[in-house]
Amino acid sequence: MFGFLINLPIVSYYEIGTQFTANHAHGAMMGVYGMLAIAFFTFVARYFIPRDRSSDMAMAFSFWGLNIGLLLMLLLNLIPIGILQLYDAMANGYWHARQPEFFLGELNGSVFRAT
Repeated sequence: MFGFLINLPIVSYYEIGTQFTANHAHGAMMGVYGMLAIAFFTFVARYFIPRDRSSDMAMAFSFWGLNIGLLLMLLLNLIPIGILQLYDAMANGYWHARQPEFFLGELNGSVFRAT
């Protein structure tokens, strides 16, 4: 979904280099390559770890934990700041949305000052 969103020409004009690009990159990298590596590890681990009920529960917990964690990272962290940055890019220009002052502004400045 994020790949199609970021590749539309009018969307690309306002969003390339913003936090939506980071959203796409993190989702794609972990969603594809990270999960593929973990799936390969799980497949190989079946031959080395004796199969029992606790190992199945641990792998199910790991699977759901990684997927829910990735979803929360994208939905709670990168999408809200991306929406704010997109709104600023459309209102004040793309250059303004990429300035450090944007990240220290009224709406999201308290988040970045706390870290």
